[in-house]
Amino acid sequence: MMFNLKETTMSFVNKSPALKSFQNDFASQSFGMSISEALKKHVCVICKKPPIIRTKLENNEYYMSAMCGPCWDESFPDESGDYHV
Repeated sequence: MMFNLKETTMSFVNKSPALKSFQNDFASQSFGMSISEALKKHVCVICKKPPIIRTKLENNEYYMSAMCGPCWDESFPDESGDYHV
């Protein structure tokens, strides 16, 4: 079951200009695309595909970092070694 994307108050657009600038620069250098650009194109900043969002937590994370659920899972495993948000 896919979760319907919905922007939240924790969204990237609600961050301070300095933090947005830092995160955009970091993402551009790391992934070749800024968070702002990924959100505008409605793609994941890492895989460049439409985001796969399975939970509300993944939805919130997408609108903060432009990372889809599977890319987040691969990047940040939990303490047990499992990959999920």
